[in-house]
Amino acid sequence: MGLALAVIFIAICFLIVMIATSALESTGLEREQARLQALSVFFGTWTAIPTEAPRQRKIINTLMILGKIGFIIILGTVVLSIRDSGLLRSLVNLLIIGGAFYLFYWLTGFKGIAGKLPGDILAKKPVAEDEEPTSPVEEIFRQSEGYGLAVLRVREDSKLVGLPLSELALKEKTVTVLCIERKQELLPFPKSWYKLQSGDKLTCYGNLEAIRQIA
Repeated sequence: MGLALAVIFIAICFLIVMIATSALESTGLEREQARLQALSVFFGTWTAIPTEAPRQRKIINTLMILGKIGFIIILGTVVLSIRDSGLLRSLVNLLIIGGAFYLFYWLTGFKGIAGKLPGDILAKKPVAEDEEPTSPVEEIFRQSEGYGLAVLRVREDSKLVGLPLSELALKEKTVTVLCIERKQELLPFPKSWYKLQSGDKLTCYGNLEAIRQIA
């Protein structure tokens, strides 16, 4: 069970990398440069990327947050897969996990798959270089049928201040809060009883119109 979960989460992580690659490519980067940048940011091997483009910064910041969450989950599932196994079984599991990493890494560079993402997934729209966010919700990327990833900012005068997540009816609205960025603290997969504070940044995945309604 632990092995299956580890492979599934590794696949999800590399899917995120593929989407981020296409998102970065849509900002003007070459595909290979965008791919290497997405991989290095997500897996924490390159954490300071100079860029003046606001949209690139948003993508990179979101990727950093998701990378931290992904690392914690993968580490937990790997430990679970070898914890109660014998030495031989543990080695086999580690080899399978390593093979899965290599396979999905190879797939991120396979144009037959990755090349389809920009047209099918991304909502390409011009973003002014000096544009300041005027809406509490900023789209990071959009999938078909109105789903995507967005950052929701809780402003000082927001109706959300002081509300627990349980009162937002997230499940009914098909919205998942992946993490909350609160000052210098990062809260991955927050509990339903967490109360929102002014200045919180919620990284959400789900129906984008529903996310806007929540804000």
